[in-house]
Amino acid sequence: MATVEGLDHHFRFLVLAVETQAHATRRYLLDPGRKGLAKLHAREEYIDNLKTVVDNECIGAIHGDGSLPRDRLNRLRAIQGIVMGLERIGDCFVRVLRQSEHLSCPDLQAITDVEADFSAISRGLAPIQRALLKGKVEGGLAICRVETVLNRIYAEGSHRVMGALEGGGNPRHLIPALCILQELERVGGEILTIGEAILFSILGEHIKVGQFEALQKTLSKSGVSNSVEGIDYRAIDGTRSGCRIGKVKGPGVVPEAQSRIYKEGPLEKMRRERANNSRWQACCPGLVPDVYSFHTEGEKASLLLEYLPGDTLDEVIRSAGDAEVQSAFDSLERTLLAIWDRTCVAAPGATDYIPQVQARLADVLAVHPAFFRESTSVGHATAHSMGELLSQCAAIEKGLQAPVSVFIHGDFNTSNVVYNHATDHVHFIDLHRSRDFDYVQDASVFLVSLFRLPMFNTRCRHRINRGIDRFYKVFRVFSEQHKDASFSGRLALALARSFYTSTRFELNADFARSMHNRAIFLLEKVQDFDDRDWSVFRFPEEILFY
Repeated sequence: MATVEGLDHHFRFLVLAVETQAHATRRYLLDPGRKGLAKLHAREEYIDNLKTVVDNECIGAIHGDGSLPRDRLNRLRAIQGIVMGLERIGDCFVRVLRQSEHLSCPDLQAITDVEADFSAISRGLAPIQRALLKGKVEGGLAICRVETVLNRIYAEGSHRVMGALEGGGNPRHLIPALCILQELERVGGEILTIGEAILFSILGEHIKVGQFEALQKTLSKSGVSNSVEGIDYRAIDGTRSGCRIGKVKGPGVVPEAQSRIYKEGPLEKMRRERANNSRWQACCPGLVPDVYSFHTEGEKASLLLEYLPGDTLDEVIRSAGDAEVQSAFDSLERTLLAIWDRTCVAAPGATDYIPQVQARLADVLAVHPAFFRESTSVGHATAHSMGELLSQCAAIEKGLQAPVSVFIHGDFNTSNVVYNHATDHVHFIDLHRSRDFDYVQDASVFLVSLFRLPMFNTRCRHRINRGIDRFYKVFRVFSEQHKDASFSGRLALALARSFYTSTRFELNADFARSMHNRAIFLLEKVQDFDDRDWSVFRFPEEILFY
């Protein structure tokens, strides 16, 4: 097994070798001499060999001792990422040298300042060992920022090349110069990955420098911290929202209750979440997390939210005892009905369940191409293609208006409901899709999220089915209280939407096929309903249970 001393020894020599290669490449570009070219190529082999040695030592250390502490494991994984970046930087220098054979030093100097280029590269390479050893966030960030300098140099140089070409300059000189600029820009990208690997070794989480700086600014605005050092950040796995989500504490913050949730994503999505959060707080104080700060950066934005103690409902169903599951369901039912009663407005409104399926059809087929269905006929019986079936159901849906609307969650999955057993309260999270809409949307999403829970033994499935049966009856009673004659028809379309689109997240072929078949069955049942008096449409309750 590789020793720590041996690994560190080889790693230091690898960093030094790439630094030496950078200095040699700079000298060659400033004073081209074919004499030193062979030596530069030979050093590439040396870098490749050292990279292999260090990588093998990391693998040996990781797999040779199952009791490695997490910080040591993170450091080894970071070193693996760094040595890959260093090897690619060495390759970039070799390609720079090859392109330099086609132009003279004055030609290159007219396009870019070689000294400025390599001064920036040196600022990225020289601190690597020190930043990794000291474990200071600011050291990793300083390395990351070198990429911005090299990007700017590339942009300025490429602008000069384009201008020279348009002015009739010699392409035989200008094109190689542009290629050299591109390689130096790639060096900047590799230095960025090295800096982010160092941040990973410190934080134990993969986070891009732009995201980390946004996190720092968001924390600073909230008053949690003015320093990047000592920030404790832990990513939250399993989200499909397209946002980066993590739990974070500033330096010296010990109590769990003082943690915060950091969420970073597209600007418009974050704006909607902040606005919806405010509306939820006005409507139902304490139901959703407080927003402590909001920060925008170009097309991205970040929120710092209150950390809500407890477990998500799917976690409760998976691991809690029957009594706690029952308490969570009781709390959710009370809360949901209170929200619906408080926000209910008697105003007929159109729904869009079939358009939601059509918008996600390509994503589903990318995961499950076997779900592509063409029209087929046997005698007088015809099975329409998925496209035709959706088009016909979309036309039917236009005549199915919801008689009332409520303020819906919009993504009412079990993973977006938090239950606090100590207070016996539920809370809602991930609110960017909240809107005034048909309550059947939240009802269908919730029922299918229960159905999709990956628990298949008899006892667990019985627990899930009890929950499905309970809430289906809750939703039906609400519809009867509000004289909702088309409830069953809309629920069939909404469930078809939820079953079908959920298959894109399910790689278990049999389970995905089961959801797909349920969606098709519901769509065909709506398609074949001729009466159009939706109060007599029979919803097939058995389809809810697996």
